Amino acid sequence: MSRSNERLLSNALNADFQQMLRPYYWTQRLLCASKYSIKDNFVLPNSRAYCAISEMYINISIMYVLAIVWNIKNFVLIIVFSLGCERFNSRLDDIRKKCTIAYDSSPGRSVSRKTAKNILRLCNVRFTKMRVCGLFAVDAALPLRLVGLVATYCIVLLQFAFL
Repeated sequence: MSRSNERLLSNALNADFQQMLRPYYWTQRLLCASKYSIKDNFVLPNSRAYCAISEMYINISIMYVLAIVWNIKNFVLIIVFSLGCERFNSRLDDIRKKCTIAYDSSPGRSVSRKTAKNILRLCNVRFTKMRVCGLFAVDAALPLRLVGLVATYCIVLLQFAFL
């Protein structure tokens, strides 16, 4: 009961605003598309069914917006994860280059040469780019490949829709 009273009070109009809406109201009445009526300084919907449909439409619109926001959030997470993996891979490459320089530049010191040789051996044997479920590598090109894939499927679906 209080919710309907609040709705009525929020729809109250002063006389100037009511006069301003009169041409719009009569145009809708002439076109048989009247969604609202102005009675006793209130804007009231013409039917309960129209109110239910409009509220459902608003809820569906909100769901579409939430789905888009959810997809954008997932894409941003993929970008952040890809950048982290690419930074990790580039640091491993830098370590490999620096160990190669250290291995070549210090032939006399056996401890640093041995450490550099062990690091190079580990990098050469165990280093592979991170893969998601063994399907594709996670690197800086992953978001670009993902956008290309989504664009390709959108184009194919649009072609099917308009044929």
